[in-house]
Amino acid sequence: MASEYHILNGDQLLAQLPPEITGTRIVIRECLMDGPVAADTLQDFYKMRARFLTTEYPIGTTEEYHKNVVTEFERIQNIPPNSDIYLWFEDDLFCQVNCWFVLALLQDQVGCQLYLIRPDARSPYAFSVYTSEELKGLYKQPQCITSVKSLSLLWKAYTQQDHAQLQELAHSLSERHPHILAAVAAHTSRIPTDTHPGVIIETLQEIVKEMETVAFEPIFQSFQKRLPIYGFGDLQVRRLLKKHL
Repeated sequence: MASEYHILNGDQLLAQLPPEITGTRIVIRECLMDGPVAADTLQDFYKMRARFLTTEYPIGTTEEYHKNVVTEFERIQNIPPNSDIYLWFEDDLFCQVNCWFVLALLQDQVGCQLYLIRPDARSPYAFSVYTSEELKGLYKQPQCITSVKSLSLLWKAYTQQDHAQLQELAHSLSERHPHILAAVAAHTSRIPTDTHPGVIIETLQEIVKEMETVAFEPIFQSFQKRLPIYGFGDLQVRRLLKKHL
């Protein structure tokens, strides 16, 4: 019987996953949709990410980044051949970009079978609303991933800021993975131009103007309702408000 590995996007899902779902848990603790991602080597990439996150967010030290984040990525690379690997990722951009990176790490795994587990249509951006029984139901109906190489190219296009290639890949994968189209469209829409700040900054500006407040909590709640597809947490929104407004 093949060994089972569950790659989970965040500690909240780790706490939620019922013990009846057996296997090794690996937790992704990154937000790769924010900040620099282009590097020549993985070690350079991890150093760059640690520098960015410890500078921009109150997440701790570089040493803690390596202990809590890099070691989990290394565990993914060390999954033994012929294992069953379940990727638990939501449809929002936050989760999807993390998923693309994980797929890039897994593209050369020997003999492993990969499965994707996503929330269903009632809550595509949050596993948090699911009960233990509902999570077990999702686990029993995973989507078999048959195009690891093609999916891993999403990460390469993302790091190279090749938006045309991202869109082309999303369309080519849309028959089996239609959710990727929406994530790529969301990413493209947030990119600023000479005449437009991007949909995220524009939406925050509109919220502040409409609500006539700088209080964070109502701004954050309104942002989550208007643009749930980005999956931003309070840390990301606070940073954007501080930087742009």
